Amino acid sequence: MVRFAVEAGGAPTLIWEGRPRAAPLGVAAEMVVSERSAGALRHTGAGMVCAGDNLAVMRALRGKVEADLIYLDPPFATGDEFVLQRGERETVAYRDRWTGIGSYLSAMFERLVAARALLKPNGSLFLHCDWHASHWLRCLLDEVFGAGCFKNEIVWRYRRWPAKTRVFQRMHDVIFWYGRSEGDGHSFETMYEPLAASTLATFGTRKQVADFSSGRRKPGQLEVETPGAPMSDVWDVGILAPISRERSGYPTQKPEALLRRIVETVTRPGDLVADFFCGSGTTLAVAAKSGRRFIGCDASPVALHTTTKRLLALESEGLAGAAFEVARCGHVEAGPGPLAEVALVPRGGAMHAELRASRGGDLEGVDAWSVDDAFDGKVFVHRWSSSRGRRGEGMETLGPALARGGARAVVRVAGADGAWREIAVGRDAQVGAAKVPPAPRSAARRKRAAGVAC
Repeated sequence: MVRFAVEAGGAPTLIWEGRPRAAPLGVAAEMVVSERSAGALRHTGAGMVCAGDNLAVMRALRGKVEADLIYLDPPFATGDEFVLQRGERETVAYRDRWTGIGSYLSAMFERLVAARALLKPNGSLFLHCDWHASHWLRCLLDEVFGAGCFKNEIVWRYRRWPAKTRVFQRMHDVIFWYGRSEGDGHSFETMYEPLAASTLATFGTRKQVADFSSGRRKPGQLEVETPGAPMSDVWDVGILAPISRERSGYPTQKPEALLRRIVETVTRPGDLVADFFCGSGTTLAVAAKSGRRFIGCDASPVALHTTTKRLLALESEGLAGAAFEVARCGHVEAGPGPLAEVALVPRGGAMHAELRASRGGDLEGVDAWSVDDAFDGKVFVHRWSSSRGRRGEGMETLGPALARGGARAVVRVAGADGAWREIAVGRDAQVGAAKVPPAPRSAARRKRAAGVAC
């Protein structure tokens, strides 16, 4: 049960069973870099993907970074289970299940406090939610940030197949925008939307101004084209179509057009954008493409695999801003990856790594593989990688020419479920110990997989 409490002269406060009296910032855990993209070796502003509980990660980052923008897309308290579809295979990505609304609010309260502590004084936080918990989350935001720091309640309106129901179709989400501080000190780049058809029919496309030359106000126009109408707080942005090239197969993936609007409105190139429920990595991809630095975090092995695979694809296309490191926070369990074999084969006067099926098996369980031909035994560098498309197509099985004949080469083979294994190929190679954990099983770990301990 959730209720309001109002102290004399104070604002309403949410009260629920199990609510902490305060949300302490806590003790920072250690973060250890375990892998990086090849571009991170040359890119001083490389982004970061954090594997672990997002509360622990935010506490570990406190005092080390200040974000210009934090976008949070947490579980919506739906009670559902969400799966990633890869061809005919389905893998649980996360579970949005709770012991009650109180446990959900406690988790979100702690994370909002931790997120606020990471913002610059003029930074912004955008919290994405829907009808399940938006009313409770707005109250928490008022309490954590202060009602005076509220900027906008954005309605994201989209269209999808209608459901058979005796209520209006639910076809919108809500995004709350709060500033770290009150006032207009935050960054803001005005966006525009097309003029209404009636306005175009009456005034055309020239910029309108108020004309007081006659002593009273009347509409006037300038000899310049209008950029459109300043954007309102209701956004019509389409959801990803099933055949969209942008779609990764990750459930609840948001379109880049939506995140681009947020990122480009309140940040500038070079600013730091953070997403501590990064899921499929849309925020990080948009930040990289728009010249912003990024930090992402998730505890779901499926989310971490989808995000790193997406960033590696961008880097292979020549986008230097997609360079990243992976840091692990807290204990990371070992877990088996897909079975496969790697052989050194001569091609054109050089040695190459070739991915092969294990005896009696096939490569259907392999979603991506990477090669580090100079592995130092500690940090795996994705110097070359290849992965399957959303429908399971397109993965190469012959890797590049290896340095020193592959003497220090190590191959990392990953499944769509995020589990991976390292295979020592060269005679001098040493395989690292850390592995992405398999999908959590216990009740506590199911919460982490849901993004609560993202």
